Amino acid sequence: MGWTFKEAVNALLEQGLLARSERRATPPFIVQARPLGVRPGLDYDDVGDLLERLDGPSAR
Repeated sequence: MGWTFKEAVNALLEQGLLARSERRATPPFIVQARPLGVRPGLDYDDVGDLLERLDGPSAR
């Protein structure tokens, strides 16, 4: 093609920016919350305690 590196980078950047502006807007991804059915009495923030309850005290 005979382009310099700078010319090639600029051409590719321009193509990318033009393609981006031509894209149709997509609706945002929305997560629907639902109950997880967790067991009462367990602290799900303490991973070490959960592992100990599952595997015994040697899991730590």
